[in-house]
Amino acid sequence: MTGIQYLLQQFSGYAVLIPGGIIMGMTVNRFIPNKGYWLYRLIPVLFFSLVIGIPSWIGDENPLIIFPFFAAVFLICYTGPWYARLIISTIFYSLLLPMNMMIDSAATRTLDSFTYILIAIKTLLWGIFLLLARRLVTKERMLIRSVKLWALLGGLSLAPLFATLSFTFWNARWFPVEAYNSILRFGYTILPFSVLSALALLAALILLSRHEELELQQKLAEIQAVYYQGLQREQSEVHTLRHDLRNHVLVAQSLLRQGDVSGAEQYLEELSDSIALIGFRHICDNDIANAVLSSKLSIMELENMQADWQISLPKQLAIPDIELCALLGNAVDNAIEAVRDAQDKRIIIRARADKGFLMLRVENALGKRPHCENGVFKTTKDHVAMHGFGLASMQEIVRKYNGSLDAIASNGRFELIVSVPLAESK
Repeated sequence: MTGIQYLLQQFSGYAVLIPGGIIMGMTVNRFIPNKGYWLYRLIPVLFFSLVIGIPSWIGDENPLIIFPFFAAVFLICYTGPWYARLIISTIFYSLLLPMNMMIDSAATRTLDSFTYILIAIKTLLWGIFLLLARRLVTKERMLIRSVKLWALLGGLSLAPLFATLSFTFWNARWFPVEAYNSILRFGYTILPFSVLSALALLAALILLSRHEELELQQKLAEIQAVYYQGLQREQSEVHTLRHDLRNHVLVAQSLLRQGDVSGAEQYLEELSDSIALIGFRHICDNDIANAVLSSKLSIMELENMQADWQISLPKQLAIPDIELCALLGNAVDNAIEAVRDAQDKRIIIRARADKGFLMLRVENALGKRPHCENGVFKTTKDHVAMHGFGLASMQEIVRKYNGSLDAIASNGRFELIVSVPLAESK
């Protein structure tokens, strides 16, 4: 082989490295969102390209060396709770490295050297995985939020991880031929199950994510149903009141003529309490915001809290109903939770869509000192596992749209400020 032929062969090999890294990066993005900044997008592509190109035989130490860097890339470049990023990195490691080990080990017996053919094979496999991922994960999904479910996935991911690592602890290629052949046979028997286990865990992640989305949709549907039932009751009461208005006036006149002033006053007070006269609460033009905030304001009234709200949201917003529901609902839920133990029962709620941004501000007094962990305020409720993730959930939505969320606790008060671009999503 001449020098020019060697250079052309090497260039051909490296030419397919980057497409392989891009395809793998796109596959990973279907399961966990990238932070979005160009550097955070570039690092995974370069790293995945390098991993695809590095020879990793069964019994070789390279896969073991790669693992900490693999986890670090996910922790640095992707969003979500740290444990979610770590678990997903473990799953993808258990998917990629066993394939590399089997392909490279088989190739050493048929090819004279590591060539671009192996890289092309790996790239093709990831292209197939990407097509499957695009078919199964039809849109970017919010990560599951149950710590217990993540703990379960993490425990299950250890089996394929340790099965893979067990073939990397020693440089077995330098063992006697018979011993190494035995290791290869064990590897070809066990490593395919590591790949299948990783695929099963990704499938479980998809199913759990869909299940959570369905639960959120069901909760939103229930809130909307209550809201629309209230509207129907109001319309029915208005119709009845208009139909019977003459009779109500005659009854009041009759009581006054009889000198029963207190009876007339009581009758008119009962009539004034009618929903038809009070009017059902219309907060803004957006039905989802109306439904969610009407529900929360009713809770506040039952608990003797004062709501100071100014909401200006149009009927249509460039944000999914579920995410709008989560932002508004969690923001007000956090305020209600805090105010329950505070002397000042007033909650200030401001929301508007203006100049391409959804802006939300909620301010309330603090009954308990909030606990902050890793820059995130944690719930002060007694049964943490029974409640949502509040601010953490909101941060995931805000990060998805490249928005901002500021949570400020000072001088006995808490202020939450959210800004979300309505025309941009990742």
